Amino acid sequence: MRYKICKYINSYAYRSQHDLINTALLKAVYENFKEVEVYTGNSSWEILKKNFSGINKIKFLYVVSGKSKISGLLRYICSAINNIFILLASKRTDILFYNFNNVFSLHGLNFINLWLKRKIIIVCHGELELLISNEGGFQSKIMRFLCRNFYFKTKMSNDISYIVLGDCIIDNLNKLISKQKINHFFSLDHPFIPYNIVSSENQKSSPIKVGTVGELNSYKGAEEYVRLLQTIPIEVLRKVEFYSIGSVTSQYTELTESNVIIPGNGYRLSRSEFDDYVEKLDYILFFYGNDKYKLIASGAIFDAIKYKKPIIALENTYFNYLTNKFGKIGFLCKDIKQMSEVIIQLSESGKNEFDFSGYYINLTQGKFSGNFKNVISKCL
Repeated sequence: MRYKICKYINSYAYRSQHDLINTALLKAVYENFKEVEVYTGNSSWEILKKNFSGINKIKFLYVVSGKSKISGLLRYICSAINNIFILLASKRTDILFYNFNNVFSLHGLNFINLWLKRKIIIVCHGELELLISNEGGFQSKIMRFLCRNFYFKTKMSNDISYIVLGDCIIDNLNKLISKQKINHFFSLDHPFIPYNIVSSENQKSSPIKVGTVGELNSYKGAEEYVRLLQTIPIEVLRKVEFYSIGSVTSQYTELTESNVIIPGNGYRLSRSEFDDYVEKLDYILFFYGNDKYKLIASGAIFDAIKYKKPIIALENTYFNYLTNKFGKIGFLCKDIKQMSEVIIQLSESGKNEFDFSGYYINLTQGKFSGNFKNVISKCL
């Protein structure tokens, strides 16, 4: 069968949410399909369109705005409804490319496609962690049930494929789901877009600046950040500036009382503000331990790669995978105590240098689009 149109469906993203990977995916879609229709919310398209010109086949979707938990839940539900209606309205010769795996529409898309038999490709993000994580409140419990019920118990449509962002995720999934289901999954390494800055790698900051980037919450290590600060001697704290750049939804008071600088007072920053603050850091902190990031790629670590900022991080499957495949770009620590020891040492010796070339050679948009082409050929 000859496929005529690829429908790129961005039904969930609000404003700059997932903007880097969504941009890379849309570029790859345009480079590999002759005709593309974009389905997206207005706020997300305002961010994405800066990297595209001449796109005229756009259909705008309603995406629920707001930052509250209720808004987030309604955004999932609205996105799921849009996903299903787009499938129902599709033609036999359409390819449907969902850039976000919304667990609220998984069962519906799968059930309908057992009959419609459309070629569907879905990109997985953090939702697969629900297969192994028991954290979160009421909404997480609902999503966990939907995710586990689907991947553990539901018969999958043979015409739906799933893309994950790293070979290690396939390896970990292989321990959880059946071989028949694992055959629906394909891997692409997460790309990044280099940031053109005047490098300050050879300059020693005084004081040294370290901090987290992206949203900081309980899952991403807010409590561990507080514990780290408690282990560092007062004389070292005078030599180091600590930051949390991005929205802070947990331990905000404890962090500010420990003199952590939080630009934007804990709320989401604009991309330009975010870029400016990250550029000033000497090291980026990550608190994702071995029990996390087994089934998810970390978008935040690509901010470190993008700006060539070394990391001080707890070890986890994904960071070890990147290090082994593309090179060491910082310190991977077994626990908070070791992270503290690294910071104490750096406060005395100054900044270490790391080689980011393996990432800049292998994770470019060009490489990503080429690998994307190979994966798509297997999906179709």
